[in-house]
Amino acid sequence: MITLHSLDNSENFHQERTLKIILGHETDLSKLASFTRLEQLSLELKNTQAFSFPVLKNLESLSFKCDSLMRDEDIKVFFTLKNLKVLKINHTPLKRLILPIGSFTPSLEILSIKNCALTELPIEINQLENLKELSLPNNELKSLPESLKELKQLTHLNLDKNAFSSFPYFLSKLPSLKKLSFDGNHFSHQEIQRIEKLFHIGIK
Repeated sequence: MITLHSLDNSENFHQERTLKIILGHETDLSKLASFTRLEQLSLELKNTQAFSFPVLKNLESLSFKCDSLMRDEDIKVFFTLKNLKVLKINHTPLKRLILPIGSFTPSLEILSIKNCALTELPIEINQLENLKELSLPNNELKSLPESLKELKQLTHLNLDKNAFSSFPYFLSKLPSLKKLSFDGNHFSHQEIQRIEKLFHIGIK
């Protein structure tokens, strides 16, 4: 995979389908719009306070990392990319996730948000109707919106190392769920026994 550390003089890479881009102190991402064939992008931003992410019509997979607290509008645009199937956000301070109502990407199948200090999910999470895998480990979640049970295609759910003390039992209504992981939360011994019996899993 080609790695770029600047978008200046990047004309020779505009036809690439896969790129890794690491930028520091740069908020103008408009030049990314010239990468019209880009399908897979790993983007890391350092010391960046805000940015404007362009609409990349062919992008199918995005891995994103930023060491600064993200604005709601910066993250929203990811969910408007019509062909995006995989979105992974890692080590990026978020606190909360705000989705663009009515403008969701219809194709998103895998959503991973790890080590982002996430404290809540939006009720609108149910509008990601084609979501198959949801991975949210190493965050600060204490509860989930009950609308999550409407994700009929969801097969994998990872909620390891969050702040749950009470188990959201409505997850038992997810019709396609095959793998559930809840290790490293704050459940009582009795609660763990009930969860393990209901879902036939082991919790550490």
